[in-house]
Amino acid sequence: MQIAFVCLPFSLFAQSAANSGQIAGEVLDPSGASIPGVEVSVRNIDTNYRRAANIRMTQGDMPSARCRSELIRALPADVSDFNRWDRVLQKDSGNVDALENMASRLRAAGLYQSSNEFYEKAVKLDSVKKNSALRQALLGEMGLNFLDLRDGKKAASIFERCIKESPNTRERPIFLLGLGRAYALIKKKDDARKMLNAVISEFPNSQSAEEARKLLPEL
Repeated sequence: MQIAFVCLPFSLFAQSAANSGQIAGEVLDPSGASIPGVEVSVRNIDTNYRRAANIRMTQGDMPSARCRSELIRALPADVSDFNRWDRVLQKDSGNVDALENMASRLRAAGLYQSSNEFYEKAVKLDSVKKNSALRQALLGEMGLNFLDLRDGKKAASIFERCIKESPNTRERPIFLLGLGRAYALIKKKDDARKMLNAVISEFPNSQSAEEARKLLPEL
């Protein structure tokens, strides 16, 4: 199978030699076209260590069949949207619409780390900084990605920032819930309960409140 990645070779750094190595090269789809910015997940079947990476891969560089199946499952089935928005970004790297669409599609594909790279580029743009509602929405998506990556510390930092910068935003129930989930991940249970109860108290009929009620008994 051949699939193309446009990113530079990526070294898999780890805490021990058992979790290190490098995959490099290029893989093409059946038509010979490149697939831009696709993230793959590599798993060490002995330690269950996982690392996500944007890489270029050749057939000769392919890992074992068991590891290869992990890589293939990480790829989206239809990459036409990725190609379309990538072409826009190649011409205009600061196109907010393209950055947001690429990020949202990567998130939908479960490629949270790559998604956040595009969201981060977007929120740094002057046009986004001047649009508070859009900036808050994009930061919120970044926070949700960090939650899915199980990185409670970074998720908490994002949601704390969102609440501080825009305490009355319509996204507040989502931010409170996200912050509660983030605190739970980093074992700040009292703070987690406080945020979840705040969601229920301030927005009792919201979907976020419903989710908060489900999470509270687990703390």
